[in-house]
Amino acid sequence: MKLSPLLKTLLIHNLAKKILLYDYRDLAKEQVDKLSQVSILPNGRGDIVERVASLEDMVSRCDIVTINCRLHESTKGSFNKKLISHLKDGSYLVNTARGAMTNKFGGGTAMTPH
Repeated sequence: MKLSPLLKTLLIHNLAKKILLYDYRDLAKEQVDKLSQVSILPNGRGDIVERVASLEDMVSRCDIVTINCRLHESTKGSFNKKLISHLKDGSYLVNTARGAMTNKFGGGTAMTPH
C-alpha cells in the first residue's frame, strides 16, 4: 500500500486520529507499522490503524473517506447511492480512483457537493 498524499497530509498535521481500512487483502505488518510510526510523533499513539469488516461500517464512522483502488468490473459503481447513504452527516468523500467508482449516485440525491 502506497500512502496517498491526502493521508500523508492528515498524518503530518495530526488530523488522522484513526485510520479505518477496508480492503480485500490484508495490510502487511510493515505497512501497519509504518502508519503507526508516523502517528506517534504528532499524537503520541501508535495504534491508529483499524481494519473494518464492511464498507458500510467504515463510511458510517469516517469524517473523510478516500477511495483509493483500481477500477475493474467488480469495483465499478461500488460507491453507489446505497453505500453513500451510510456516510456520516458532514463527512467528505474524496475519489482519487476513477470516476466510474462513484457515477451511480442516483442523480446526485445522495450527496450535496461542496
